[in-house]
Amino acid sequence: MQQSSADHPLRWAALAALVASAAFSTPAGAEHTAQANFLLHCAGCHRIDGRGFEPEVPDLTRELADMLRVPGGREYLVQVPGASQAPVSDAELTALINLVVERFAPQAVARGEAVLTLEEVVRHRARKPLDIFAERARLLALIEQLGQADALTLEQEDTE
Repeated sequence: MQQSSADHPLRWAALAALVASAAFSTPAGAEHTAQANFLLHCAGCHRIDGRGFEPEVPDLTRELADMLRVPGGREYLVQVPGASQAPVSDAELTALINLVVERFAPQAVARGEAVLTLEEVVRHRARKPLDIFAERARLLALIEQLGQADALTLEQEDTE
């Protein structure tokens, strides 16, 4: 039995794409909400729950709070290609990164390390590391050192 053109799967896929693009389209000059920008520019790789696809795509729920604790981490969040090259304004990127931090690194918010300012985003977006992979490796090494120092501090507190 032959499918009618109305039942063809590609027709439904095209209709779904049209509805999705209409839902996230904005008039010229208007800005998307941070949530819409997350869905459009981040969730495809990091997934809606932030868990990513390790090791290629970081798990935001595990790494993000630590990135904010090390020197260069705030810059990296802005400079990573998915953020720095996203087709959003600096203000939209600021709101987007802050939404991601609030959602996936609440402990950083509690420590007061979370909020990025528009000025930071503008400054860091303009300067990108030559090798983002080397920068990520450097930051992860700092995070590991920080974790070891935290563990040592906890051990010392337990013995006192």
